[in-house]
Amino acid sequence: MRKVIKYTILSFICILVFTLAVSAADQTYHIYDNEGLFTSEEEQTLSIVIKEIETEYKLDVVILTESSGYDYKYTATRFYERNGFSKNGLILFVSLNSRTYYIGTYGETDKIFNSSSLDDIEDELKTDMGAGKYALAAAHFLANSKSTLQSRAKVVDGQLVVDGQLVKKTTFGEVLIQVLIITAISLALAGLVLSVFVKKMNNARPQKTAANYVTDFDLAVSRDLYLYSTVSRVPRQTSKSSGGRSGGGYSHGGRGGRF
Repeated sequence: MRKVIKYTILSFICILVFTLAVSAADQTYHIYDNEGLFTSEEEQTLSIVIKEIETEYKLDVVILTESSGYDYKYTATRFYERNGFSKNGLILFVSLNSRTYYIGTYGETDKIFNSSSLDDIEDELKTDMGAGKYALAAAHFLANSKSTLQSRAKVVDGQLVVDGQLVKKTTFGEVLIQVLIITAISLALAGLVLSVFVKKMNNARPQKTAANYVTDFDLAVSRDLYLYSTVSRVPRQTSKSSGGRSGGGYSHGGRGGRF
């Protein structure tokens, strides 16, 4: 009986460990090699580094290879946003078919990875991928990314700190307060503009005699009351449209090109 219980527990533990391992591989390692650029051993090695970065800096790191990559920025950004990754994260996109790449920075990582750090990553990427060494390119991407994070960011009390500034997650209450404040300021400004406009329009004043402003003809009663008003014309404002960077619910930046 004891042996039966023992083997039952052992079997349960094995199933549980296997399930957790599969779940961790799917949700944590974030390698999507759809073009088959990496061997299974290379994926395992890259996954270890990705897991270390994600655990230490509380962000997502994704490596994606696709055959359709002519619009590499759109392809990488759409994949990152539609798959529910963290708003703080990185993605390396590579397409062998179109020979394009893209380094995407999302959320606070867009502040961490400045032009200089992206230059360093990009230089090694193009060199490695141009020589057909895709696993080495991915390894250099991860190594350079970790080096940049070590020098420009850290985690304090479970929150990402960038250049000494604490990055807080904005709550719904904080967003609501910000909206109410902006609305109140807008209404106050609108009221002020309206009051000035009404004051300028309400400028009629009674004149004691017509002689104050009539010189070319006579009036029968010179002490009639008249309204003297000034009409000012204000040019109509036309609306202008301005373009800007947008990315659904994610703020993002990055760098990409051909190799």
